Amino acid sequence: MTSNIASATAALITEGDRWYGFLQQRFEEAGRMPKYHRMLGETYGRFVVHAERGYDADALDYLDWMRTEAEAFADHPDFPGRDSAQDRPGEHA
Repeated sequence: MTSNIASATAALITEGDRWYGFLQQRFEEAGRMPKYHRMLGETYGRFVVHAERGYDADALDYLDWMRTEAEAFADHPDFPGRDSAQDRPGEHA
């Protein structure tokens, strides 16, 4: 990540990092097949590239995929979705 990206983009990437890290740990704990790790890695990579280039709508699509996958682990105490929606980039009204 470049050091001169906009703060909104940095916040978006930070949010993606949280969901990616959470999912990566849960997939490992659940013994998910490598296919899921590859899909997660590809999704996260595309998320970061789109966010860094300012394609926020596309980046949010990839972030939504991670959020949807994470719902399977919504009862986990580290679930990132417990934060208020106002803290999530792209979800402001």
